[in-house]
Amino acid sequence: MFDASQRLADAVAQGLGVAWLPTRLFQRDVQAGLLVPVVDLEVDVGRYGLTRLRSRRPMPGPS
Repeated sequence: MFDASQRLADAVAQGLGVAWLPTRLFQRDVQAGLLVPVVDLEVDVGRYGLTRLRSRRPMPGPS
């Protein structure tokens, strides 16, 4: 589990797996050959979602 897209991209660049990453944020890494698209598919939803593990207790938000 990664808390940031950049950390996930770094792990992928080190050969630790594959990931679905926002193309716009990592275009330079693709052009440099650090990341390689494995499918010819891009989804642009234009927003982010927040998730948490069910096994973790919810934490109070800012007040």
